[in-house]
Amino acid sequence: MYMVTNEKGGERKKDIELKRIEENIKQHKDMKVKTTILDENENDNNSGEIVIFFDNTNWDKSLSTGIDNLDKQHKEIFKYANKLFYDMEQEEEKKEIIKSLDLLEESLLKHFIEEESIQKQNQYHNYGLVHKEHEEFKNQINDLRRVIEKDELSTTFVVEIQQEMLTSYRRHVINLDKDFGEFLMRKIRK
Repeated sequence: MYMVTNEKGGERKKDIELKRIEENIKQHKDMKVKTTILDENENDNNSGEIVIFFDNTNWDKSLSTGIDNLDKQHKEIFKYANKLFYDMEQEEEKKEIIKSLDLLEESLLKHFIEEESIQKQNQYHNYGLVHKEHEEFKNQINDLRRVIEKDELSTTFVVEIQQEMLTSYRRHVINLDKDFGEFLMRKIRK
């Protein structure tokens, strides 16, 4: 869940912010989202804020490649990514956010090295595309690190980067990693 606060500028600012986020979400059709504006009469600190709920941010069986070690690594990557986004949402100290980013980056790099090594050994036909996407994920992590280190995090940025990273990573697993799992299974059966 992410909240976009009703900053100065009132309803108009909130409407503009919500429209911008919803437009960004439309670009990622496989990300299920529910938005709601809390009732301004509620007796809590969140009244008048836009709350955005995201689904599909965790590993689930639909992402299984059939290769236990790779599936375990994918689960870990989703866990660390969600921890990072949670820390950013909660506006944890920069030191904690960077620690979470380091865990995600370490997990991703370890996974990419192992996965690409297995793909090369088995002459996987989509290795070039997988490698290209892995490089794009590394660039996303580096870009995110620069933003965090410059203290330029905003709620909108957190929402957008979560959509971009988790949606593209989920799509990568579904389209390429699962194909690689099937490729290996066919090869083993021969």
